[in-house]
Formats: sequence, structure tokens, C-alpha cells
Amino acid sequence: MRRTRRRFTQIYFAATKNFAVGNLFPAMHHAAHENRQVIGGLLLLIGRFVPLGLTILAAIIFNIWAFHVLMAPEGFPPALVVTLLELFLLWSYRESFAGIVRP
Repeated sequence: MRRTRRRFTQIYFAATKNFAVGNLFPAMHHAAHENRQVIGGLLLLIGRFVPLGLTILAAIIFNIWAFHVLMAPEGFPPALVVTLLELFLLWSYRESFAGIVRP
């Protein structure tokens, strides 16, 4: 009886731990994604590290495009507006990115 109870307890706690970690990961990922958005936006607003902010936000905008192209095309117009704003700022700071795109 005692051995069975211990085995049940081990299985129960293992399942509970996996359930908790499985439910916690999306929340942590969402918080990290929001932090990247805030940091990228703050870098743009400060004005000193605009190229770094644009680089951070470019990865996020790529994810937005991938989501709306593949899963939810009804949200495509706001993604297009954000992309146009990003491209405008990239063009304005093109000398900062010259080393990346120069052959």
C-alpha cells in the first residue's frame, strides 16, 4: 500500500509540474515579446539608438507579417502601415545601415 501511494504521488507531482511549466511558458514568451517591443520603441523615442531600435522592431514586424499572411489576413492593413513606417525610418537612417548592405 505504501509503495503504491508513493508511486501515485510521484506520478501526480510529475504531471502537475509538466502542466504548470507548459502553461507558464507561453506567458513568459509573451512577456519577453512585449519587452522587446517596449525596448525597441523606447530606443526610437530616445533618438540616440534609432538603428538598434529599428533592428529590434524589424524582427517583430517580420513576425507580424508572417502571422497575417499565413493565419489572419484580415489584420493585414495595420501590418502594412507599420511596415511603411519602418521603411521610412530605415530610409532616413540608411547611412547607419550602409555597412550591412554594402557589397
